[in-house]
Amino acid sequence: MKSQRILWIVAGITTVVTISVVIFVRFLPPSPPSILHTTPSPISTPIPSPTASNIICCVQPTTTLTPTPFPTGTHQLPPPLDAHSGTIILDHALTKDAHKWDTSDDCAWETSLNAYHVKMQADNRVQCTARIDPIASLVFQVHLVFLTDQSCGGIFVRQVTSLLFSYQDFYICASGTFVVGSLDVLYNSLRNGSDQVIKRGAGQQNTIAIVAKDDTFILFVNGTQIDTVKTTDARSGAVGVEAVSSEVAFYDAQIWQI
Repeated sequence: MKSQRILWIVAGITTVVTISVVIFVRFLPPSPPSILHTTPSPISTPIPSPTASNIICCVQPTTTLTPTPFPTGTHQLPPPLDAHSGTIILDHALTKDAHKWDTSDDCAWETSLNAYHVKMQADNRVQCTARIDPIASLVFQVHLVFLTDQSCGGIFVRQVTSLLFSYQDFYICASGTFVVGSLDVLYNSLRNGSDQVIKRGAGQQNTIAIVAKDDTFILFVNGTQIDTVKTTDARSGAVGVEAVSSEVAFYDAQIWQI
């Protein structure tokens, strides 16, 4: 009996130990997975060689435009009808033989343009006078070209320099506007506006004409009458072309006395 009791005790202890081991293993936290540490190989990125196809430069070359000579001596548009009853006193291409006009740094024949180049200095308009006798009633027609998009240029008449400087003028601008004015101590705009007949922008060519008869101005652009303006003075004076803003080229000037 004693030996049997000992066997039972041993069996019981064995069972308890076995159960304890099972419980311990059951609730033991799992071991962290092993991490394989590797050193990445460097990636080689080829650098393109500096060829013309893959270089982008922040500064682009400036394009230089070569002026195109204007077709002088063609008289592309007929003059206003009033000219037919008058006497032509100047028919000038305004090219190399510009001895009939003022010559200076501001008023000069330009070889590259084949035209008479009038350039405004600072804020002062530049007037270039035709070397003819003073005249009051006339028809004056000339071709002009806007050399920039800020250009304004045209015709002045009845310029008097004795005592008080005075004149009357008609000019158009690259923006499509026109002005008729008179200077007598102060400049007075007699008429201003815009007209679709004016070819706008740099490089555009226009033909302008003025019929100055007594106290009336009749204004033409590209053969179309755009306005009629009453003036305040019909005295005789000098005539010529002017740049009121920026620079303008002129060619083929014609003047009739009426």
